[in-house]
Amino acid sequence: MWMLLPLLAIPLVVLVVAKVKWPEAFTVKEFLLLEAIMVALMVGGFFTARWGAVQDTEKWNGRITAKDHGTEPCCHCYEVCQTCTDSDGNSYSCNCVEVCPHVHDYWWSVDVSTGDRITMRSCEPNKHNSPKAWDDAYVGEPASVEHLYTNYLLADPDSVFRQSADLDGAASAPSYPGVHSHYKANQALNLGTKMPKAEWDMALRELNADLGAGKQVNVIVIATDGDDPRYADVVERAWLYGKKNDLVFVLGTEGDRDTISWARVVTISRVESLKIKVRDEMPGKKLSDVEGTVGFIRDLTYNEFERTPMAEFEYLMSAAKPKPWMLWLLYIVAIVGSVGGSAAMVIYDPFGDERRARFRSFGLRIPGLRRRFR
Repeated sequence: MWMLLPLLAIPLVVLVVAKVKWPEAFTVKEFLLLEAIMVALMVGGFFTARWGAVQDTEKWNGRITAKDHGTEPCCHCYEVCQTCTDSDGNSYSCNCVEVCPHVHDYWWSVDVSTGDRITMRSCEPNKHNSPKAWDDAYVGEPASVEHLYTNYLLADPDSVFRQSADLDGAASAPSYPGVHSHYKANQALNLGTKMPKAEWDMALRELNADLGAGKQVNVIVIATDGDDPRYADVVERAWLYGKKNDLVFVLGTEGDRDTISWARVVTISRVESLKIKVRDEMPGKKLSDVEGTVGFIRDLTYNEFERTPMAEFEYLMSAAKPKPWMLWLLYIVAIVGSVGGSAAMVIYDPFGDERRARFRSFGLRIPGLRRRFR
């Protein structure tokens, strides 16, 4: 909260300087009005930026329930105007009309069981130019949709870590897998193992489509060719435990790069029994046995996973602060708004209190304004 104080101090200092420099032209009422406006802007901007700094996205999983397409008004209309001349010989635009190259355009979309509609293309003049993703999609296909949520862990990340994620010589964590091709997601990440990635991806998409809504879960698997289980700590810190509905299985192999030698879980949810079973029962399973290993993950998720509500971490919000670029933008608004607002108050005299106020700093007159400058 202390970061708000400089933002409130800047307008006050600028307005005090303006009042001292122009005591008659910048009246007390104008001072108070502008100060109230700037305080409202700074306070509103600060808390909006603070809220924006903890916004994140999670994946909701379901299935495509319908494919749809249709027409919409033409999106490519433009205005055409004639050039007219007034009595003084000045040119201006007149007789403007809207021209549309075609009557309507086309759109294609899919509906998902999460309640979302994904538009794959719109404003397309050619009805035969349907997007390939729409052609390939089918009813019942697993689909993932990104949704915005407030991630309180972003407010104070360091406070939620108890262990060190430093691991000498460890590979860095992979990038978090987002949604691609409108509704698909890579749920299996392979880091040097013999994991049949395409099969794992499809099996995990099916798992998430079946359990995603009921269990509020998004299962991701990372397979790495490394013998140190502490690599899961690297993922945990890099991904900040994952999103609020994530259940991330980190599986390590050694030797044949197929047999799981250790397994850990990364999640913000408090599922200690599930973590113990993963640690004790997954070693020895084969990545090449997609049906058996994913089946184990499916059963364990269905029976053991309960999502911990993000609201339990709301106490971290007290430590939230705007991102640096947001803070600098607020500083610029504070300075420009205060200086520009002071000048506007002096020039336009909104209360009409000063008919003959003089500004010695401007050596000019502005006709038609209530202020005179000399």
